Amino acid sequence: MSDLFKNMNLARFIIMMTVPLAIGLAVFESGQAERVASIQAGLDGPVYTLLSQIQQLGDDHTRLTNELNGEGLKGDAAPQTYIRSIATSNRVEIGDVKISESKRTPFTGIEDRIYTIRPFDSERGFQRLKVSNFLYRLEEDSSRIKVTDISIDIAQRRIKNHIVPDDEWTFTAQVTSRQAK
Repeated sequence: MSDLFKNMNLARFIIMMTVPLAIGLAVFESGQAERVASIQAGLDGPVYTLLSQIQQLGDDHTRLTNELNGEGLKGDAAPQTYIRSIATSNRVEIGDVKISESKRTPFTGIEDRIYTIRPFDSERGFQRLKVSNFLYRLEEDSSRIKVTDISIDIAQRRIKNHIVPDDEWTFTAQVTSRQAK
């Protein structure tokens, strides 16, 4: 044994110390591996289920946020402002409109807000294409607004039966926004 320590140098000392340390680390790692395996087995079911639910809710939130941002009527924005912005947009060009509001409760906990829309100038006529585009844009740009009633009349007054009227029309439309109370 004295021969072992007699010719001891740094390299031999390091080799002799690493062997018992390696054995000790192997024993410690074995115990920790068993502990990790038991914890992993206990978490497999509930954690993965919770993670998939969180991911699904995140996807739903993203989709709903994109839908909300995509429509002109956001959150608590006034529907009258939304309707007027559609009427004056470049694609529609109806101009200023008169809007009257009424409310009704078709079911418990549900409130319908009904907006009656008329052109500000009741004598002004519009082509059917503009009127239909206006009503289309109201529903297209918002999932909360639905056109529920339309009345289209000839804009020319006192026209004789044998005369073909111009393609000029006036309209009255009702849109409904349904929401929970």
